Amino acid sequence: MNVLMFAGSAQFVMVDMWKEPLSVWAVAMAVFVVNLRYVLIGASLRQLFHGQPLWRKAALMHLVADENWAVTIAEQRKGAVSPFFLFGGGVLLLCAWSFGTLSGNLLGGFIRQPEQYGLDFAFIAVFAALALSLWRGRTDMGGWLVAAVLAFLAERYLPGKWYIMIGGVGGGPWFPPCWNCSEKGEPAKIGRTQP
Repeated sequence: MNVLMFAGSAQFVMVDMWKEPLSVWAVAMAVFVVNLRYVLIGASLRQLFHGQPLWRKAALMHLVADENWAVTIAEQRKGAVSPFFLFGGGVLLLCAWSFGTLSGNLLGGFIRQPEQYGLDFAFIAVFAALALSLWRGRTDMGGWLVAAVLAFLAERYLPGKWYIMIGGVGGGPWFPPCWNCSEKGEPAKIGRTQP
């Protein structure tokens, strides 16, 4: 499953919903909605993929996860970054994720209550760290605030996982126009990374 559907959030949603009576349609829709964020992620990588053939874009997008996307965007803001930076992060994440799921499958039964050790918080901690690495200061406040409020309200009042897409799409227009700028406010360079 890891190689065919390299989307940890979708896997968590699917496993959580895998109960009797199993509604394949509900599971499929939940996974679809959770993965809609990749439309936004792909759009944010437009400059990075510029000039790449379609097959390479598809292969690279298959290995995009929230973590290597965030690190790539942060590096892109600092200066030059290549699609291979994103690819390398994706390969490492796929290996780590596969090792983690295999270990969890083999050894997870020995940890009866993971929440007792705070292991269930690891997912939240990773996303908080990623979000903070993308923070550029007060200019981001409007977009973050609108996205958070919309996501909170959608999660509270709508069924399923629509809050992910609603927060992202709703908050997006509130960010400054040069979201893809370097830390100095200049458009980021795309190309080979410097050694």
